[in-house]
Amino acid sequence: MKRFGSMVWLVAGTLAVSVPGIWRAPASEPQHQGQKLLLKDVSFLEGHWRSGEGAEQTDENWLPGRGGSMAGSCHIGNESKRAVYEMMLIEEDDKGLTYRMLHFTANLKAREKEPLVFDVRRGDHVNEIILDRKEGDDTTRIIYGLDGLNSMNVTLEKVRRGKRSVTRFPMKRVEPSVAP
Repeated sequence: MKRFGSMVWLVAGTLAVSVPGIWRAPASEPQHQGQKLLLKDVSFLEGHWRSGEGAEQTDENWLPGRGGSMAGSCHIGNESKRAVYEMMLIEEDDKGLTYRMLHFTANLKAREKEPLVFDVRRGDHVNEIILDRKEGDDTTRIIYGLDGLNSMNVTLEKVRRGKRSVTRFPMKRVEPSVAP
């Protein structure tokens, strides 16, 4: 019986570290403490990601980091309303990373005069980052967390006039298509 119990723990431990999404290591491991974030720490964002199906989808694309920055774009929309676009930039400097974002309407009219600026910090897990922005009493938090090789969770948390909202975007990696 003792041998059977040892086998159960061995199988459970093997599954926990080898199957994506079952277990994610905490980011507070000693090698991460006190280190600033670099572009290589957010390279898990690279590629084409999609949330939703059919007419209502969100597509997010991130280019590999180069020259101290990493550029991304997002297309949010469905068939019944006009699309919204986001242009995103993660920049590395001597203090770490900064995230900037601008929103555009379908005719590329900017919604903001200046980019929205977010502080970037490590999340609770490896391959997770948290973006925070505060404006007066209002806050916005975006959490990107890789959950396996081809799946990522993006969570948007907002507090506006004391009211909290949370929107989740479970995203899947989109494989590149080859033109006919």
